[in-house]
Amino acid sequence: MADKLRTYQITIFTMLFVGYACYAYNRKSVSLAMPKLMEEGLDKNQAGLIISCQNVAYAISKFLGGILSDRISARVLFSAGLTFCGLVTLVFASSSSVPVFALLWFLNGFGQGCGWPACSKILRQVRHDASAPLRGPFTPTPHCANCVPSHPTAPNQHLLPNTEGLGVDL
Repeated sequence: MADKLRTYQITIFTMLFVGYACYAYNRKSVSLAMPKLMEEGLDKNQAGLIISCQNVAYAISKFLGGILSDRISARVLFSAGLTFCGLVTLVFASSSSVPVFALLWFLNGFGQGCGWPACSKILRQVRHDASAPLRGPFTPTPHCANCVPSHPTAPNQHLLPNTEGLGVDL
């Protein structure tokens, strides 16, 4: 029984880690697109508007995500939010006007807020008193997963035509 529980906990931990890393990578993806958009005529004020829209929506939805995770399944909320963010990012990539960019990135930020509340609720559900040795690895999951997206991207910056504005000095 204990081995089965431990396997279950490690599986949940791994899925949450990968899922939250996808959330973080999605949240940072506009930073990769900004230099190209600015080459194509986007000015700094418009770029700031797009990024600010996401930050405002993220702050609001993080609060609402906490309420939602108490009302519906945290697993459904986590998965639905990640799927929604991915779809919005795909539509963002095919858009061409600043108001549409701002609206889509606002929606992306809104979906991003579903990640952390659902993740913390799921972690709380799988941690039992018998799992005290696993508490250490579970707690920093979102913080570590948030750092993962920058590591695969940074070494490949030299492949991009313009590396300004990506937030990493080579």
